[in-house]
Amino acid sequence: MSEEQQEESKAAANMVPSYRLKEEADKRREAEAQQTALAEQLKALQAELTKATEAMESIKTGHNQDMTLMGLGVTDPEIREFVRSRFSKADDAGSFDEWIENQKAKPSPLLAPFLKTAAPPPEAKPAETEAKPVEPETKTAPIGNPNAGANQPASTNGKTWARDHIKAVMAQNGGRLGANKDAILKALAAEGLIKSRA
Repeated sequence: MSEEQQEESKAAANMVPSYRLKEEADKRREAEAQQTALAEQLKALQAELTKATEAMESIKTGHNQDMTLMGLGVTDPEIREFVRSRFSKADDAGSFDEWIENQKAKPSPLLAPFLKTAAPPPEAKPAETEAKPVEPETKTAPIGNPNAGANQPASTNGKTWARDHIKAVMAQNGGRLGANKDAILKALAAEGLIKSRA
């Protein structure tokens, strides 16, 4: 074998068969497609994360503003929203806390009623040293009998008669109250549900 033939046989041995080359190319295309899909998913997830982070920051900001306003006594949600809207329209407002401090110092006419801080309690006046003479109360005799019109309460056996109890007694006695008639009538009269026979 000549050198040329040996080189050709080595080259032939190093050659990749076409079906194998096709398999590797297909695998590479699948891997690239999968990589592209995963990159798109990653971008979508990053966008969602950014949205969630912004929403969380917005909630934190709103909460901090609410706590600041509640500390000033502004508890109504509509008023807090109004104050926040005024803050968002302010030029060079800085942070909300700084803006509130400036508004407390020099409030705008719209916000002044809401940002008033509680005034310190007025000092107690010293007690008067002179004691005023106490005038005696004049007692007058009552006019008429205070017990007039008061009746003796109806005496009962202490048992209360509910509607269901009364229906059960009537069912047992053929539609009549039976032996318990007086007790039931007295109990109902004592409760003021019926007029008693006087």
